[in-house]
Amino acid sequence: MRVTNAAVWCAACALLASSSFSPVPAVAGASAEVDNAGSGSCTESAEPATTPTAREAYLFRKLQAATEEVRRQVQLRHRQVSGSCSDRAGLQQLAGPPQTLRVGTYNLWNLNNNWPMRQRGIQSMLSYLKADIIAVQEIRWLAAQQWPAGDDEAGDSGDSAAAGDDVDSEDAGKSDSDGTDGTDDASDKPCEEDQHVAEHKCAPCPKFEHNAAGDDPAGDDTSCTVKYNVDGSDPRLDGREAQLIGLAIGSGYEHHVFRSAAAAARSVGANWTAPGGFDEEAVGLVSRHPIVDTKELPLPPPWDAPDRNPRVILAPLVNVSGVGPVRVLSSHLSYEKMEQCRTVPLVRAFADKLWVDDQAEFGTGRVVPQLIMGDLNTYFDFEWPFEFLTEPEGHLPPSHQLNPCREQFAASG
Repeated sequence: MRVTNAAVWCAACALLASSSFSPVPAVAGASAEVDNAGSGSCTESAEPATTPTAREAYLFRKLQAATEEVRRQVQLRHRQVSGSCSDRAGLQQLAGPPQTLRVGTYNLWNLNNNWPMRQRGIQSMLSYLKADIIAVQEIRWLAAQQWPAGDDEAGDSGDSAAAGDDVDSEDAGKSDSDGTDGTDDASDKPCEEDQHVAEHKCAPCPKFEHNAAGDDPAGDDTSCTVKYNVDGSDPRLDGREAQLIGLAIGSGYEHHVFRSAAAAARSVGANWTAPGGFDEEAVGLVSRHPIVDTKELPLPPPWDAPDRNPRVILAPLVNVSGVGPVRVLSSHLSYEKMEQCRTVPLVRAFADKLWVDDQAEFGTGRVVPQLIMGDLNTYFDFEWPFEFLTEPEGHLPPSHQLNPCREQFAASG
């Protein structure tokens, strides 16, 4: 079905009328009138078109873009179903001729729905596509993972099981010379360092956890806290394999890097409350080319953010054969729209600084390109955060009164 400008604009009239907008003029040689007080019907006349206001023109550009995107998706789906030879041949090619780079991005959807089976399917797909670089999101750790926050899928961080099933017997009890399990029956004696109160006795902290000396056994039960590594990572996960490692090996990628968003937040001293089960989730990257440098931008949520998940932008520098160094920003932005408005200016400032630094350190007479990839949680009807990054033709300036992100953009500088 061919959609003309006049027809599209007439559909827009009804939409705008239902939102109590002012009457909107038509384009392409036709005019449209809207009865805001009535049914909102659209009629055409042969009167000359009037000049649209800035808001009307902007909304029409949005409608045109949305229509074009729907048409593109339909055509893409048709090619996927029909499977033309040219499409299949294009997918089977390698990275292409010299001086080209084939990239992609994939959200693993963490460990949901039988990960071992899905891993085999993802490895097959990645091997088939033969991309040079793949940005990866929602990376978790395999087998016996225990989350500090705790929920249905995680143990209580204050329980000795929170250290996981890799706790050695010699560490679990810290036995005394008299053969006891390490608890102190002397209720009048304060607990020592790395002990906590359990049922009015001093008990040893679980492995990888810590507590200051001085807890009173006569009082309420107390708990220990995790002793995180210097870089903010959780030591309870050190001996477990992240999803990305096996995926990279099984797909033929020699190089990989990943970073937990929670660890990145802890590394900058962020004070936030993590939701249960999502404390340790990472973004990363697999590459057929060497990774020579890695930077990161922690994005912990503010205390009042609806989305409590910490985020991180991981920015490896990949030395691509025949191309040179390329800076890739592997990203997983918030699903909350206003949080996107808050963080996108920070991402752009981070990318701008990397651009300047990379040209100085790695440029050597050539430009070091940047790629921002990942699960950006884009919305069909909320493109303003990403227009801030890409600045497409005709976009609304960040300070424009019609830009719903203008306050967040201004607050982020």
